[in-house]
Amino acid sequence: MAIIKLGYEPNDGQLILSEGADWVCTLQETETTWPDGTTCRLEFPDLTSVGPFNATVTEETATASFVLQETVTTEENIPGGTRFWVYLVKENDFLWFKGKVKRDE
Repeated sequence: MAIIKLGYEPNDGQLILSEGADWVCTLQETETTWPDGTTCRLEFPDLTSVGPFNATVTEETATASFVLQETVTTEENIPGGTRFWVYLVKENDFLWFKGKVKRDE
């Protein structure tokens, strides 16, 4: 018997961080626009002292842009293997991306 998936299945990703470098990332949902008031945030659910981080959202192009400064992206603050979640909040909250941090030093 086949399993029927109910609900949204988030995209799997890998967030790559390097010591001494900012993390700059723009995410886009293609062929659409977002309603006014759309937000997007990055969370590290296992870290209590880091985040959440809000993206700069452009509704007309359906893009969310993040910049985390190098003082935040250190291995001490965000070790390799740390889980991350990116939430997109339009009419409802949904988990857009999930995965783990990879360190590339």
